[in-house]
Amino acid sequence: MKFTDIFMMFIDIERPQNAELYDSYEHKVLSMQASSYPGADIVAMAEYARENIVAMIRGNAWDSKNNIALTRILIEAGGKDNEEYSHPMHQLMTKVREEVSQVTHLNNKEKDEALAQKDVGWEDILGKAEELYRTMTVEGSVRWPPACNVNDSRAPPRGYGAHLTQYKFNGKSNGDKGNKRNKGKGNQLKNKYNGQHKKQSFKKKNENSHNASWKNERPKKHELEKYVKGTPVYSRTVDGRKYWWCDKCGSKGRWTTTHHTAEHDPKFKLPAQTRR
Repeated sequence: MKFTDIFMMFIDIERPQNAELYDSYEHKVLSMQASSYPGADIVAMAEYARENIVAMIRGNAWDSKNNIALTRILIEAGGKDNEEYSHPMHQLMTKVREEVSQVTHLNNKEKDEALAQKDVGWEDILGKAEELYRTMTVEGSVRWPPACNVNDSRAPPRGYGAHLTQYKFNGKSNGDKGNKRNKGKGNQLKNKYNGQHKKQSFKKKNENSHNASWKNERPKKHELEKYVKGTPVYSRTVDGRKYWWCDKCGSKGRWTTTHHTAEHDPKFKLPAQTRR
């Protein structure tokens, strides 16, 4: 058997495996649902999408026509009556549709590069959604509807205590009889529980801010893993996921799951870099 015959047999075996792998990455991205992320966390959704799209980009398997579906998924994640978020995202969707229709004749790599130059690449879409989400979840000024409507598990059920005022004692409403006596005690309880709710809410906000801040925190000396062509490579594991430090992402560097400084593509630009 000739070498060319063996090589073609290898290609026939390998190609379907790669195709199935890329199809699974694509399915993961296009089947994302905001309900899978507490508070419809757009940053968490974007990180998940970015990880899978980058895996496809490396094999030129991401078809940029999917940028339209990606934008739609992120729009729906904001929920209804969320104009501050949905309006600019719908404007982006219109631009994405227009530009995608102009690159149908190109291959996947060329499409990705062409759309990125027009600021409607997949990274631009994710970056825009993250930017809007962050502006609406600033501590002390949270306007992100899913975050504002989270149910308080400690709060009494709706209508609790309503039956007490309907009970009559000797022809009089029990509520009327005990109103003056319990008024002071009721206010004390109200203030007590309101104070607990405020402390709990404040604590959660502080925890979220702390959890998000580490991604821009510069690496420590002990996190140095190796050197690649003289460039130090730092890694960090958070919640079971491995992150790499890229000194060239953003204005001050960033922890990412896709690459480290030595692997950074100089032609690759994050939306945050182009807009500053």
